[in-house]
Amino acid sequence: MTQKVGVVIIHGVGDQRPDYADNFIERANKILSPKCNVFWEPVHWADSLPRDTESVGYLYKGLRNFFDNHAFDGIGYFIPENYDAVHERVASARARAFDAGCTREVILAHSLGSIIAANHIHDQEPAPELLITFGSSLRRYLSMIGKPPSIKPGRWINYFYPTDLVAKRISGVAHGYEVEDIALPLGWNPLHYLPITHSNYWIDNRFIKEIAHRISEVAV
Repeated sequence: MTQKVGVVIIHGVGDQRPDYADNFIERANKILSPKCNVFWEPVHWADSLPRDTESVGYLYKGLRNFFDNHAFDGIGYFIPENYDAVHERVASARARAFDAGCTREVILAHSLGSIIAANHIHDQEPAPELLITFGSSLRRYLSMIGKPPSIKPGRWINYFYPTDLVAKRISGVAHGYEVEDIALPLGWNPLHYLPITHSNYWIDNRFIKEIAHRISEVAV
């Protein structure tokens, strides 16, 4: 008999929509076995950070949004009141999964979301059976702060595209964590060879299939 698995998803930088994970979840559900009982709980934290609403010219709007969403989210997250607000969202999502009867937990975290997940696991109990990070900037973060872990996930897998300018391997700087770094094959898709590959995980069918497989392993 399989266990009910709560899958908590944490997005990365950017003014994400509340439905940011819907397409990802729909694709994963088509791959998962009907016997695999999964309760999806995406965390939408983007609106926990203040956004610059100043009107700018059309030519500058895209560049302004890029810096606001990609450069300043990493700064804004660490402001204490924002940090607390974001982690309250994560804690609430985990609690909803528990209240739904989930007996096992997987946390999926992308980009800045992987730093949020690592901090949350460090600060909170219990730890998930599986932590999956992808497109993660954690290597640089852990190298800078050297934060020793107090709570460890049952298993930690880190996925990245070799061409992703943000993502790096985490093993070696995780301060006691056992991390499995997996480089995703680039394949034939030309988008995987461009800097925008950092967002491709959400729509990469091979990656989604891999995630479905990992969730199924936890459910057994």
